[in-house]
Amino acid sequence: MSKQKLASNFERGKRMFEADSTVERITDDLYEVPSESRPGIIHQVIPSLKVCTCENFQRYGEPCKHFYLVQFVRAAAIKTMLAENQVKALSKIAPDGIVGENKKYKIGVIQ
Repeated sequence: MSKQKLASNFERGKRMFEADSTVERITDDLYEVPSESRPGIIHQVIPSLKVCTCENFQRYGEPCKHFYLVQFVRAAAIKTMLAENQVKALSKIAPDGIVGENKKYKIGVIQ
């Protein structure tokens, strides 16, 4: 598969992510993605193995749009988890929002 095709799959996965396409997490390493073009068909993605049950992956053996969609979803979940943990950690350090003399810090989510 060409670099151009891989880039296209990446962009298509990104577009699906931005359009809030459905991704169902079955286990830590198994996700299901409904087909965009064939209602009722579900593609299974195993990120650690970089595999998908879609025809595109079966034909070319390279990451498909479903794989990239799952990667975007996983990255967003990690970003959210890290931000939540940061807020919890800052809350423990300065539960009242004050750190030191006359130094006030806003506790919030990093964008």
